[in-house]
Amino acid sequence: MSQYSAKYGIPMVLNGTQDSKQFLKKNIKLNQKDIYQLAIKHFAIEAEGCSGQEASINNSITRQLQPTCHQLDELERTVHPDRSNRLRLPSNHHFMRCYQCHKLVRNPHPVYLFCCYKCGELNQKFRHFSRPLKQHNALVTGGRTKLGHQIALKLLRAQCHRVVVTTRNTQAARAMFSKYDDYDRWRDNLILAELDLDTEDIRAKSEALADTLFTQHKIKVLDILINCAAQTIRARDKAGLYASGDSPQSEETNRYGDPKFVDHTFTNSWHVRLTDFQQQESEECYRINAVAPVILIQTFLPLLKKSRVSPYIINVHAREGIFKTRKEDLHIQTNMAKAALHMLTKCLARKSDLMTESGQRFAVHGCDPGWFSVDEYYKNDRPWVVPPLDEIDGAARILFPLFAKIAGCSPTRRHFYQLTY
Repeated sequence: MSQYSAKYGIPMVLNGTQDSKQFLKKNIKLNQKDIYQLAIKHFAIEAEGCSGQEASINNSITRQLQPTCHQLDELERTVHPDRSNRLRLPSNHHFMRCYQCHKLVRNPHPVYLFCCYKCGELNQKFRHFSRPLKQHNALVTGGRTKLGHQIALKLLRAQCHRVVVTTRNTQAARAMFSKYDDYDRWRDNLILAELDLDTEDIRAKSEALADTLFTQHKIKVLDILINCAAQTIRARDKAGLYASGDSPQSEETNRYGDPKFVDHTFTNSWHVRLTDFQQQESEECYRINAVAPVILIQTFLPLLKKSRVSPYIINVHAREGIFKTRKEDLHIQTNMAKAALHMLTKCLARKSDLMTESGQRFAVHGCDPGWFSVDEYYKNDRPWVVPPLDEIDGAARILFPLFAKIAGCSPTRRHFYQLTY
């Protein structure tokens, strides 16, 4: 047993050997649902809402249970994670797998309850990692909700000169941003621009956006472009589900005001298999996830080349687009589109002539935000599984290369330091 294993209660790596088989006979593996239920009981958390201990405990589960993004933000500012109150597994014969490194764990991290100590410490260290970005202009697509919203918020709080947030609903986005306590500090740095990428003429829309930024907002230089807008579940599927009257929880929303699925017995684009594959849906998914980023980079390349620093292009990758993972025939259209986005990153990251007018080399990255959303896995107004991360963790992963000043890299960056194809 290695020193690392002894310190963190990891007895061995299960590799199919006789020792592994003996270990499994004597020990009980806990899955994510088990850990969630243990935590609810241990921390006396009310899973129904934010009325109990989850308002005074800051860990990966209570973060997920905050009803709004503003309450999550308040929790982060006012409640320091308590490392002394640790979740204990039922006995020395129980174990779990770390979400990130997949090693066996007997003692979960006190804050990141689905991780080993080492990975949990890494997550906590970089959760609010940042650096001043004064005089930088940034463009974030899909910035109204979830990951894009938190990315934009981090850039605004990093003192970006201008943060352009694209969305299909600028009014809702303005209302969401305006409720933060520090809104007045950065409100003048925020530009909300309407952009719908679910169109056959993405180029015209992106060029119109560039013209608007130049004429109305005098933006002549762009230093950061983050392609975050994505489609995993068709919005019209959600709308159609509730309009049909089949759902008893038609008012259920996530903390950004978007509808959730209430029962995964309803077929949606996340659960469709090969036999349910539809051409129109696939084309929409491909346009938003793969074609739009190419057009946006092409459109804003002249502004990026005027940057006086090394400009960053960050594409939001996903596990669905990684080849080095086990695949099934679920959500094939998303897997294909994200794999195409990965190829875009790979092509641009090593392009030798992608330089600014002043000779600065572009830094192109593709980052996986990790598993932070459960909107695909809701039933009866409650999550049947809680993800190991939240959208703040996801945004930290996306912005890590920018804040750490890392040169361009073609593989997908996962959990800050892991590189994979």
